[in-house]
Amino acid sequence: MRPSLWLLSSLFSMSLAAQDTSTTDAAQETTDDNTEVLTVVATRSEQKLSDIPAAVSLITSEDILEQGAQDIRDLIRYEPGISVSGTGSQWGLDGFTIRGIGGNRVLTTVDGVRVSDEFTFGPFLSSRRDFVDVDSLNRVEIVRGPVSSLYGSDAMAGVVAFSTFSPRQYLHEGDTMRTNVRAGHASSNNLRALTGRLALGNENLASILTVTSKQSNEFANLGEVDGFGPTRELPDPLDSSGTSISSKTSLQLADGHDVELKLERYSNDSETMVYSDYNTSVRGTVVTRRDATSNRERQQFVLTYRGAPTMSNNRFEVVAYGQTSETAQLTTEDRTSQAYGEHHRSRSSNFEQRVNGLNARSSLPLTFGAMEHRFTLGLDYLNTNLENQRDGSSTYPDGTPILNPFATFPTRDFPTTTVTQTALYLQDEISLFDSRLK
Repeated sequence: MRPSLWLLSSLFSMSLAAQDTSTTDAAQETTDDNTEVLTVVATRSEQKLSDIPAAVSLITSEDILEQGAQDIRDLIRYEPGISVSGTGSQWGLDGFTIRGIGGNRVLTTVDGVRVSDEFTFGPFLSSRRDFVDVDSLNRVEIVRGPVSSLYGSDAMAGVVAFSTFSPRQYLHEGDTMRTNVRAGHASSNNLRALTGRLALGNENLASILTVTSKQSNEFANLGEVDGFGPTRELPDPLDSSGTSISSKTSLQLADGHDVELKLERYSNDSETMVYSDYNTSVRGTVVTRRDATSNRERQQFVLTYRGAPTMSNNRFEVVAYGQTSETAQLTTEDRTSQAYGEHHRSRSSNFEQRVNGLNARSSLPLTFGAMEHRFTLGLDYLNTNLENQRDGSSTYPDGTPILNPFATFPTRDFPTTTVTQTALYLQDEISLFDSRLK
């Protein structure tokens, strides 16, 4: 276990209510022993967590706060069968691994939108899936085991579904405003975090804004040897800064009919002095200095309509979304070789994924004699565009370029690719003997 001290304090919290109320918010209700916890991730229809045969875990915002989670690795530290690797260096943390299967075989979503794929090429590009700020989350649902029949091959190992706060979940019943500011520090990597949240609204129109800023350094370890090269035991110096801005606005068109718009932007920048690679030799070339910078960005919009247009207990939902995720990495080196003498080399890499999609789902309960049915009809449409480019140059100390016929730049590791996926599904859940058999 890495050494860590996490101090969280509520600096300012206020609610303005039209009338006195003792009702808790939705995040608190999910942890109330008298309140059933519902999930839709495991079966594509709303189910009680206790009724699902699959291994499903729920992590609430209260759990995140109490456990002092600062990143996705901390988020699942107490969850069996799931892990996040990586040291938090210039490449960031890896994605989730469930029961030994990881990478793009674990479906990861934020408010129903898939997080960018992982992609690695050579020593200068490693685009991972650490695109989520945990302070913005209301809940996390984890499904262990294959659910590819519901989500495709991306879910061969399972699903990790993140959900951010909605304004009516955060506002107490009858409140018109609620604010909260939280500050935190972690000694393991000198993390400084500040999160502010503001919710405004009434029963017809409500909005919530969450802003988080974080700065950190390299994670401490138990090494003692300083210096340069492969004998170094201390971590390489790293400076990291990140911001997350998320907003949701919910409009009630009529009883049972709601429209919600979400806008989100996540950004993280890091600079690393790779001391462990200083003064190392590769095939007769001495690398006297190697430094790296990395930038990860994600922008997302989600437009959701929820309603019950025809009869009681009939639910209908349509979600349209778009997301752009980009990883840009730059490595610079000072080198000495027999062919070129002292020279400077740079390598830059970029991986971008743009996603646009539409989900529609309708759920209708019907009873035929002693059999209770819940029919779910759904449509998924997903358009994904992937683009990658690598560039590089080598120059002498005076700036004169070095022409290397074996290194042609710019180049791509794969052609610019567009993938379109469409799925139509019909699901029937049958209950017998007062739901004792399903």
